[in-house]
Amino acid sequence: MTKGNRLFGIFLVIVGIFLSLERFRLIDGDIFLLLLGSAFLTAYFITHRILGFLITSSILIWLGLYILLMEQTYWPKLNNYIRAWV
Repeated sequence: MTKGNRLFGIFLVIVGIFLSLERFRLIDGDIFLLLLGSAFLTAYFITHRILGFLITSSILIWLGLYILLMEQTYWPKLNNYIRAWV
């Protein structure tokens, strides 16, 4: 078994665990996107900087942050506060 196959297998097990946790409503989708994006960012640094991992991780992290912030109840108040300063 090569190192690449082992890492891919570990990655699939971790994704399966997160999908199961999301299915049983133990974690939210935004947290899943943030963790998956972090996993791709870690893979980018481990695999000697393959650019595809960096692009995927940045999209997933920003999408997770967007969903996380839009679900918060204080976000419109914060948006009005920021507009007052601009």
